[in-house]
Amino acid sequence: MTKQSSRHPSPSRLPARSRPWSKRLLSLSLVPIIAGVVLVALWALDINVVGSLDSQPLVGLFFVLLGFVMSNALQQLWRLALGWALIAAADILLLVPAQDAVRYAALALGAIGLALLIAEIVVRLRQTQQA
Repeated sequence: MTKQSSRHPSPSRLPARSRPWSKRLLSLSLVPIIAGVVLVALWALDINVVGSLDSQPLVGLFFVLLGFVMSNALQQLWRLALGWALIAAADILLLVPAQDAVRYAALALGAIGLALLIAEIVVRLRQTQQA
């Protein structure tokens, strides 16, 4: 008896982007982005919710970056996810009151993350121009 192939692939054979749980997690990655935007908007209105009023936009930015990391990781865009993660790490280091060495490390992490993002954009632009 031969094995018949079905029209619908099994869930383990589906690509990661078309799995239903992946789409749900991808939509959940909007939650930290929305929370971050709300925190920055509240800061602009001089409403303090998290920590001091000076640190609130950095916390909001961290939540936005965390949403970007989650979204790109779920889509398996690893270079973008790593770039956003490094920028988020730099943001966290800026939240901690520390010496100049820690601030220079945050600057370096942010620069490396930004370089990864720019490199991915350049690769995608070249692919688009070749097509």
